Amino acid sequence: MDGDDDDVVFVSGCFDLLHSGHVAFFKQASEHGKVHVSLGSDANIRELKNHDPMFDENERLYMAKGVEYVHSAAICAGMGYLDFEADLDIIKPQKFFVNQDGHRKEKEIACEKRNIEYIVAERIPEEGMEVRSSTAIKASLKNKDKVTQTESTQSPKPPDSNSIETDSADIDIPRLAKQPRERPVVMVSGCYDLLHSGHVAFFKEASKLGDLYVSLGNDANIEQLKHHKSMFPENERCFMVQSIRYVAEARVCRGMGMLDFEADMDILKPDIFFVNEDGHRDSKKEACAKRNIRYIVGARVPDGELPTRSSTAIKALLCNKKL
Repeated sequence: MDGDDDDVVFVSGCFDLLHSGHVAFFKQASEHGKVHVSLGSDANIRELKNHDPMFDENERLYMAKGVEYVHSAAICAGMGYLDFEADLDIIKPQKFFVNQDGHRKEKEIACEKRNIEYIVAERIPEEGMEVRSSTAIKASLKNKDKVTQTESTQSPKPPDSNSIETDSADIDIPRLAKQPRERPVVMVSGCYDLLHSGHVAFFKEASKLGDLYVSLGNDANIEQLKHHKSMFPENERCFMVQSIRYVAEARVCRGMGMLDFEADMDILKPDIFFVNEDGHRDSKKEACAKRNIRYIVGARVPDGELPTRSSTAIKALLCNKKL
């Protein structure tokens, strides 16, 4: 950590369609202190860009607050290109953090006037991931293309779940399987492609029952079951899910097929397997009964007054959205 851990590090932006680039940016900023995110208001985005954001300010705020690297977040009180100045005078941060793309001389001057340290960092994606931007993701969907995956994630080899031995020294045992349990371990599974507020609300609800372990479908299994590649590769999806503050641990699933999670379930030995109404299957319930794992079906309810979300619906909406 550079500087005082109690320093407030101010970042600002729209942060529409939260992606791994945003999360990597928050992570970088958190190395300098407690991150405060100032989100551009719907009204200001509309004025500057001549269109509405993909997600309204309440949902964007919900997503930002859900990221573990973010200490606090609020909708910006100001308007115009220097909308953040209104919040600088309220928050009074010690540091203002931007990446190279976000650097503007006007921002630097605004910080100099207030004796705020101005930090310009290189725009670096998380290791092994693509550089992302909301505009490029939206354009890719609009053109009905898949987001480019790195060479290492193309045509993935399916894991051989039949060869897994749970007592093998070669198995990378999940942390939650090794540590003493002060709370129940709760397992959920899914693809979690294009992470959205519905996913975060689901994780939040599941985490109330214990320490949450998320098992993500691997790329090969998604392609096998859905007959298309995932929008984002497994390492990127895992990074995004792990960044959510309600998730204790996230791993890419070893198994294949509709019950791919069983391979991980036998290693983790969770106390609870949690699904929502849409995710309930008798086969899942039976898999849990065989292992004496409590099976809980929760209601699919958005958090607060947020809308119901699904990745499929969002992708369809993005195809027709003005950029």
